[in-house]
Amino acid sequence: MTISYTTASWNPLVGCRPFSWGCLHCYAARQAGTRLAHLPAYQGLVRNVGAGEQPYGVRYAFDGSCRVLQDRLDAPLQATRPQRYFVCSTSDVFYEGFEDHVRDQLLARMLLTPWHTYLITTKRPALARGYLSDPHLLGRLVVCARSIRADRPNLPTAIGEPGSALPPWIWMGVSVEDDAAWRARVPILEAIGATRKWVSLSPLLELPRDRLKWSFAQWVVIEGESGPSARPYDLSWGDVILDECRRLGIPAYHKQVGSNPRDDVREQAGQITHPSGADVSEWPEDLRVRQMPEWYASPHSPACARKSRKNPSLQEPK
Repeated sequence: MTISYTTASWNPLVGCRPFSWGCLHCYAARQAGTRLAHLPAYQGLVRNVGAGEQPYGVRYAFDGSCRVLQDRLDAPLQATRPQRYFVCSTSDVFYEGFEDHVRDQLLARMLLTPWHTYLITTKRPALARGYLSDPHLLGRLVVCARSIRADRPNLPTAIGEPGSALPPWIWMGVSVEDDAAWRARVPILEAIGATRKWVSLSPLLELPRDRLKWSFAQWVVIEGESGPSARPYDLSWGDVILDECRRLGIPAYHKQVGSNPRDDVREQAGQITHPSGADVSEWPEDLRVRQMPEWYASPHSPACARKSRKNPSLQEPK
């Protein structure tokens, strides 16, 4: 499935384990248990929870199993056009079930393809910070890059930039659903070494109270929960977040109001009939905000990207 603000999803990792309240209605688990259940890649990853075992009629949940799909690893290397990839929409790159050498394989490919743009989001930023700050990471990535380049000599010879674990074409983000998640995850994101950082309020289940320290973020995405038995999304939460983004000069993208929008003030929620609340024409006008950062566009060609983003200081030693 392609997410509206990207051109493609890159899913070499599948499977996960519920981490927080925001995972209760995980759409990836629901898909793995329904429309994708016939595919070997997704079999054995979820359990049928049953309507009475959890609140809100949950049916499927990831059981902790996970796997690496080797045939999908090289998709960015094979893409003939620059893409805006959402990385691992069917999992979490920093799920504890995946070992660091697996993350190395993904990150090396992202570093070697600067003509693409990559969006990473996680509910586990502490693990991400530990991984990206590992003093041995660069050495491991050099080894991975050497193997990847073996059959692709035209790939860039640089794999990063000094002073930043993640260069501008790789966005590091956290997924936040409520006030507790905001206080736990956003400060860690601020401390992570990355050029571009973003916050995904998805699914937004509660308006975070402690929102003062987030001006470092360069993009914010907002969405209500969709799917069967979706939990409420108050349209006033979108108003508050969008107002603060305007005040701070942060581009904001209001993706969807979800399947259960509420509006006690304007009484407009009942007019939203789209099953996921994604029909922008049905929203109150002040919520129809879909801004992209000015640096979001990828270069037009791999050659352009190699010329403009190559960094000799981190080239592999000869």
